[in-house]
Amino acid sequence: MPTPTTSYTIGVKISGGTAGQVYVNFKNGRTADMKRILTVTNEAKINLGNEKDFPNGFNRGDVIEINCSGRKTGGTTHTIDSTKGGANLAISLTDVSTTNAPAISI
Repeated sequence: MPTPTTSYTIGVKISGGTAGQVYVNFKNGRTADMKRILTVTNEAKINLGNEKDFPNGFNRGDVIEINCSGRKTGGTTHTIDSTKGGANLAISLTDVSTTNAPAISI
C-alpha cells in the first residue's frame, strides 16, 4: 500500500480555443473524489491534500484525471509522484462544436 502524503499541488495552464473561462475538473481515479475549478486568467491550481475537496486523500501512484468543460474541451491525466511535491501541466483546448461533440446543438 502506498504511503499517503499530506500536500500535493497541481497547477494547470490552459491555451487554445476561443478566449473565455472554462472549468477544470480534477478527479482521483482511485477514490472518485472530484473538484471543479473555474479558471482565472486561464489557470487553475488545486491542493490534493485539502480534505474538504478530497476527503479520501491521495496516494503516490494515484491517477488524477484532468479535463476541461465549458465552451472548450480537452484533458489529460497525471500520475502522482509524491517525491516531487506537485506538478505544473499545460493543456491545449479545442472549441466545442457539433463536429467534436455531436450531442451539442447550437
